[in-house]
Amino acid sequence: MPASRTDSLRHPVTFTLDGEPLQAEQGEPLAQALVASDRLILARSPKLHRPRGPWCMRGGCDGCLMRVDGVPNVMTCLHPVTEGTRVETQNVLGTRTTDLLRVTDWFFPNGIDHHHLLAGVPGLSSLMQSFARRVAGLGTLPERPAPEARGRASSIDALVIGGGPSGIAAASTLATHGLQVVLVDDALDLGGGARALGQPILHWLFGRFPLQGVRLLQGWVAAGIYEGAVLLMGSSEAELLRPEILVLACGAHDGSFLFENNDLPGVFSARAAALLASSGVAIGRRIVSAGRGPFSHTLRAHLMGKAEFFEVEATSLLRAEGASRVGGVVLREGNRERKLRCDALVIEAPAAPAFELAEQAGGEALWREGRGFFPQCEPSGKLTQGVWVVGEARGLPFEPERLAADGRTVAEAALADR
Repeated sequence: MPASRTDSLRHPVTFTLDGEPLQAEQGEPLAQALVASDRLILARSPKLHRPRGPWCMRGGCDGCLMRVDGVPNVMTCLHPVTEGTRVETQNVLGTRTTDLLRVTDWFFPNGIDHHHLLAGVPGLSSLMQSFARRVAGLGTLPERPAPEARGRASSIDALVIGGGPSGIAAASTLATHGLQVVLVDDALDLGGGARALGQPILHWLFGRFPLQGVRLLQGWVAAGIYEGAVLLMGSSEAELLRPEILVLACGAHDGSFLFENNDLPGVFSARAAALLASSGVAIGRRIVSAGRGPFSHTLRAHLMGKAEFFEVEATSLLRAEGASRVGGVVLREGNRERKLRCDALVIEAPAAPAFELAEQAGGEALWREGRGFFPQCEPSGKLTQGVWVVGEARGLPFEPERLAADGRTVAEAALADR
């Protein structure tokens, strides 16, 4: 069976997808509402127009980019649904499910370098470049100009980027010592990956680390760090903050495995699938799970009695099958292949630290085989003068209690280093 809700709507609202009315829970992420309605094809890859669906549910991929209320390229996993929200497919020739430009994927199964295709051929070169620019678009301009954004610059004691367990603990610890603290997070709700585990761990987290005195900027993005100043972007305003203490609690990017069609809609990271399940959304009724870890375990607990699980070894995955969404997987068993029908495929692979802001802050990141880039910080978490890295962002495994303890310890080290 397809993706569906496991819980009844408490505060239902109606939104539209390409004119089709759908029901949602007031304030939930648009991408979550679309998955709950079994609309998994949300976007298209820019060049080959392969179908894309939500993978991470945390703003770390391009699988949920859509046009929302006339604004293109909205990350629907980070955008709340309200009564009358209008969602539209972008960057297609045809419909959301049937994009005629998908033929480029079939004509060039090994990819295409349009920069050199027909290059130097008189007449055809410029024509090819013009065609490629049109095909590789990401929607059209907004329906109307955006209102003038307000901005301001100021200096503060401490800025914490990331609202997961380590960021919450760090911000709470700094605030209890009398510092002026700002906590920024791009998600609609605080808690990070801990939200996937359910309410008990969140009650413990906020009870142990209350955010009294902390200024919260939820739904804001840390867009970049420029010579010690951090640019924060909200929906209609911006702030340039220069903190004495900067704590990077940016979490980690969910890992994947190398197999054919690993980008099909219906392939989810285990963290994303568990986040959805914790909110009463099942990604399918027959779920194949590859890899082991806390999120795949939690997913099974959330959907016990509501979905059938098939656990496979990651090394056995050959390909996901389906034209536009997952309908099964093909496994390697010795010298033979075995097909397994499913509605969704869940991947739990080692996560890679979100190192990008650490580099912008002047730190160095080194590659670790199979894990990605790791910020090179001291055991205390210190990256450079005034900049500290905590939790998954510096490579710790996802264990909420351990992450929160690290946030507290690093914050105390930062206070001592002032």
